[in-house]
Amino acid sequence: MSGSRSKSGENSEKILTEISGKMTMLISKIDVMAGAFQEIGTLLRTQGKTFENIFDITKKTSENKSPQDGQIALPLLREMNDIQADIEASRQKELIATLWNRSLNERKQSFWNMMRCKYISMIYQEWRSKENPILPEKFLIREIEGECQQETEIRANLALSRLDAEISLLRTRMQRYEEKFNSIDTAMITEISEKTSGQIEEKLQGLWKQATKREEEKSATIWLKQDEWFQNYEASYGDKSILKLKPKYLTKEKNKEKKTKVL
Repeated sequence: MSGSRSKSGENSEKILTEISGKMTMLISKIDVMAGAFQEIGTLLRTQGKTFENIFDITKKTSENKSPQDGQIALPLLREMNDIQADIEASRQKELIATLWNRSLNERKQSFWNMMRCKYISMIYQEWRSKENPILPEKFLIREIEGECQQETEIRANLALSRLDAEISLLRTRMQRYEEKFNSIDTAMITEISEKTSGQIEEKLQGLWKQATKREEEKSATIWLKQDEWFQNYEASYGDKSILKLKPKYLTKEKNKEKKTKVL
């Protein structure tokens, strides 16, 4: 029995030794392949090419080989080509970093201004359409003691006209800002197309779209906070006339009374 156990242990040790040796060889080959792919990538980059060229050649060659060979080689080359394209796209982005950052910042500002003009004009239009219109604070008129009704109505209509003009201005500005950030996109896409081509061009354009989308999401988050302020203003405005402010001299008297109480 002891002899059979000894023999079994020796066999197991022998198998483990063989496995260990094969694993060592495999790791060594992987290291060699990785180094080779890196050298090939560098060489191809200097020639203005990618692994895509090798992939096309390998694809034609693999047609004469077994399906199993193609299943192993082609996916690996696809992956290596994609990795190399990502690296090259990042490198090209760094080459135009100044233009990229400046354009992204200008687009961010234009998009934010467009969004703000769009939503504020919509809010003002909704306020204007109410049976009892809501005026922004800057357009509110003051009560004048002893003023006749006709004069008050003239000033009230003037305030509404000013609101109408503000809505028109906001819509015009919205279009201008929208045209501006669209033109920035067009200019960047053109710049990318002039500097790159093929898969690298697609990758770089994708990076630009991702960057602009992130900035647009930030703008949307900021607007939610501002929109809350407009909602609160409307809620506190009440269902009254546009005569929301007291005469200046009454406001001054109230301020004096407050100061007297404090003293």
